[in-house]
Amino acid sequence: MAGGLVSVPVNWATGGESKVLYNLWLIEGKIKFDHVVHAYGFGTTTWLIWQILRRTIARKFTRDLADVSPTSGLLFLCTIGSMGLGAVNEVVEFLAMVLVPETNVGGYVNTALDLVSNLIGAVMAAVLIHSFR
Repeated sequence: MAGGLVSVPVNWATGGESKVLYNLWLIEGKIKFDHVVHAYGFGTTTWLIWQILRRTIARKFTRDLADVSPTSGLLFLCTIGSMGLGAVNEVVEFLAMVLVPETNVGGYVNTALDLVSNLIGAVMAAVLIHSFR
């Protein structure tokens, strides 16, 4: 919420018409604040899906969380689950833009960059889950 509400100084580089945190370039022309938020959010979503899946498998089959390893297949399911939730997020942003044009959620390029950021965060989380078991 802060991304669209918190103003940034006029002299800071932003990738949109309004001078809000959401549009702030962290690395000008490459990475916006919004990209980092998406990567972090859907990395966290991947981890959350892993925790739910792990507990469900343990409850159903082994009764011990230590017996459930983060295999490539399970982590792939967590990653695509997170990507699916990211797509739902983009649909909500689209609906907000259609219903209230002043929402500043961006156009097609913004949506594509959000989806790429979601993927990067989800894959990074899967790699970390696998690495730290």
